[in-house]
Amino acid sequence: MPSFEPANFAAASPADLESFVKKKVPRQLHPFLRGPVPLWWLGRAAVLPGKALAVGIALWYRKGVTDRDIVRPSWKLWEKFGIGRHAAYRALRNLEAAGLVSVERQVGKNPAVTITVEPRPEWVEEIPRLK
Repeated sequence: MPSFEPANFAAASPADLESFVKKKVPRQLHPFLRGPVPLWWLGRAAVLPGKALAVGIALWYRKGVTDRDIVRPSWKLWEKFGIGRHAAYRALRNLEAAGLVSVERQVGKNPAVTITVEPRPEWVEEIPRLK
């Protein structure tokens, strides 16, 4: 039988405990756009009329926050980006017509928006090459 050694049961020092304690990760102080956001997507949205680019950026922001492929933009999201409700819906129609998003609308609910992440072959040819 092993002998009893009180030193084996001594409390750990604070230095020893530091490796076991999870360090708190500081929260991000300011919201940010999670990427990558394809340049071809932004370029196509930028040439659309009205608030299409602003709505597109808001949709990419919501996609990054929720980490989902389908996002449901709300009035609060439009308000955060300074976009009026009617302007947002016009911009959604323009983005949809350009093939950048697909929208499923339901009466009385926020639309379900899927952002296109794969470009059509003709879109890739339009992208100017950066050197």
